[in-house]
Amino acid sequence: MRPKSRARRWLLVLALAVIAVVFHSQILGALGAYLVRTDPPRKADAVLVLAGDGWGHRILTAAQLVRDGYAPKVLVSGPDGSYGLHESDLAIPFAVKHGYPESYFVAAVHSGRSTRAEALALLPEIHREGIRRMRQALRARAKAARAAAKVASSSAFPCADETNPASKADGAR
Repeated sequence: MRPKSRARRWLLVLALAVIAVVFHSQILGALGAYLVRTDPPRKADAVLVLAGDGWGHRILTAAQLVRDGYAPKVLVSGPDGSYGLHESDLAIPFAVKHGYPESYFVAAVHSGRSTRAEALALLPEIHREGIRRMRQALRARAKAARAAAKVASSSAFPCADETNPASKADGAR
């Protein structure tokens, strides 16, 4: 490699690095906007809160959707965790403490340790509750949507949801 072309390559890398630093918020904002759906919520049989939110954003978002009339209840996933408690044992009282009635919530306790295991563990509760259409609180969890779609395509999953390609195929929307 000639010294002149090596210098040009380093200059190009340096210029790209400067551009990335200067415009990082715009670049990251555009990438984030691609992942977030902005369509308005639609009515559903339930709002699904998956585990993994230790700050309470999902449970409060779901409770507000129920309060706003988009669904009659919140199905709260509750894998077992610390000190013999399930996550739903902590999330539901947290939402009640923030002014939402306990009657909004249905705890679904299980021992799933992955998103796929969580989806499989929730299927019996979804059937039991008669849920046909659901919303997932905080839809930006693309990994959860892919896992739910994978479960849906590999089993008799009755729910119709935008994250469930099987429901689009059978016209359940």
